[in-house]
Amino acid sequence: FTSVSTSIQFYRLPRAGQAPYEGGLVRERNWKGLQNVALDYVRSSLGQNARVVPRSWYLSPEGKGRSHIHFTVPHTGSSSYVFGVVGFSPEEPRVMGIDDFLEGGRWFEPGERDVCILPSDMATLVGIGPADVGVAGIHLLGKEYRVIGIVDAERLNRMRDLDGEKLTPVDMLTESGARTAQSAELAPAAPIRSFTHLESSNVLFLPYQETLDLGGTLRSIAI
Repeated sequence: FTSVSTSIQFYRLPRAGQAPYEGGLVRERNWKGLQNVALDYVRSSLGQNARVVPRSWYLSPEGKGRSHIHFTVPHTGSSSYVFGVVGFSPEEPRVMGIDDFLEGGRWFEPGERDVCILPSDMATLVGIGPADVGVAGIHLLGKEYRVIGIVDAERLNRMRDLDGEKLTPVDMLTESGARTAQSAELAPAAPIRSFTHLESSNVLFLPYQETLDLGGTLRSIAI
């Protein structure tokens, strides 16, 4: 016979730096994907008293190394690629104020799906300016997305979340050898290490649910 018991233990791991908002951040400490049920748990526990804002990432499944996600711009005949896609919620501006970085256009609205926001450097590279917002579109992963906004890549690159890290995906090429296995007993109390993230110029932004539908995964939840 086997007797099994469960328990919850809390660990206090101080982090330096100024908190950008009053709340919490849920993520896996090595930036692995979270199960979608984690979002359900957070919403059921805290949704009555707090704003719960999930973020998702899509990285093409190329195994080890950096993914390259190709896209074209029919409006200009240009093409390029990004290293990752971040899925943001309409509520994200109320957490990090990210809409203040828009150089043109607007942020995502509830229920929107086939729209995207480009970083300024990437938009310039493919010939999309503020005047093209709302008109131009991109063809990405077999779908058409209308460009509704352009965000200042430099300012976004300086933005840090509660954990002191960027909102962009982890650079898998740089971090491929940095993740080490730890025992279940020692891992929770080990110091939290910082990861290298992709530059804002090398990603584009889709609605949260759209990124999940492409095969992306939930990566963090701001509270």
